[in-house]
Amino acid sequence: MSLAAININKGVVSQLRNTLQHQCLSHAYLFIGEAGSRLRLGTEFAKAILCSQSPDDACDNCVVCRKIDHGNHEDFYLVQKDENSVKAGAVEGIISSLFY
Repeated sequence: MSLAAININKGVVSQLRNTLQHQCLSHAYLFIGEAGSRLRLGTEFAKAILCSQSPDDACDNCVVCRKIDHGNHEDFYLVQKDENSVKAGAVEGIISSLFY
């Protein structure tokens, strides 16, 4: 899947693709909404950022896109909340993996 294939939040998707196309990424993004929508949009945006085959979206075919889809890309960390918050252990896990 790619940002272009997302049928929800078309305005947000358009803004994210424009940001990619003009190479003016921010240091952080906050996705608000339903859990499934946030996860999907955030993952596809991260994939589009890391994909070198397309200037404003993910190609879904390169090694980077496939690694993210399979959950084993070295630069993509997915942190999900446990109950109502992100636990310290999840953050500590990311910090320790960044030391390598």
